[in-house]
Amino acid sequence: MIKLGMLTSNEPGYYKDGHYGIRIENLILAIDDQETEYGKFFKHTTVTIFPLDTKLIDESILTKAEVQWINDYQNEVYEKLSPHLDNDEKKWLREKCGNI
Repeated sequence: MIKLGMLTSNEPGYYKDGHYGIRIENLILAIDDQETEYGKFFKHTTVTIFPLDTKLIDESILTKAEVQWINDYQNEVYEKLSPHLDNDEKKWLREKCGNI
């Protein structure tokens, strides 16, 4: 059962037996979302903030919603981290947080 404030590891991945594997690992936190006639619901927010390497993403197999999620995530990473960086670091981060 997921409870408010629960910290969980989200680890989607793909493994080709005997060849290779790829995994993205993030920590996610359960936070309040909404309450309906069916009860109280939570959603997750990402705690581990680091840009995705979009060179490894095949956009042709993604839905518009998935592309939008990736772009929103990349923008969130830049907005949260850039205030703590100098100009050269911000430039590097901007390149790494590019949209697909």
